[in-house]
Amino acid sequence: MKTEETFFVKRFKRIMFERGFNQQDLSEKLGISRTMISRWLTGVRNPSLGSLKKISAVLDVPLNYFIESSSEENKTKAENIREDKNCSDINSITSRIDLLNEKNRVLEEAVKRHDTENILLNKEIEYLKKEIDLLRKLQPV
Repeated sequence: MKTEETFFVKRFKRIMFERGFNQQDLSEKLGISRTMISRWLTGVRNPSLGSLKKISAVLDVPLNYFIESSSEENKTKAENIREDKNCSDINSITSRIDLLNEKNRVLEEAVKRHDTENILLNKEIEYLKKEIDLLRKLQPV
């Protein structure tokens, strides 16, 4: 039974493809085993914060690319939902709640592993929780 890919796994696969990296190329650039790359790509393991920083540098993306969509994108989506209080697409709201819950879970795990980064991550968690609450209020019962 195949499980749903996490936000990190989807983003990691996408940026590797866009940048033209295969597992072997990336493992050599990062100085880690190809097996570890495979574990990250399949969701068996998550990279440490140090590894995530290296991945971000090698693939030339900001660190938050792997743990959040841009704040501007979140604001725009929330504003669009607020403007249309009679939103008939319940599935879209439910999907957004699921996505935000997954982001929240990933961020909470990151906070547990990396106390030195927790101030920024806690702010993002609070933002996500507020957006989830807003979407739940808009979701018809």
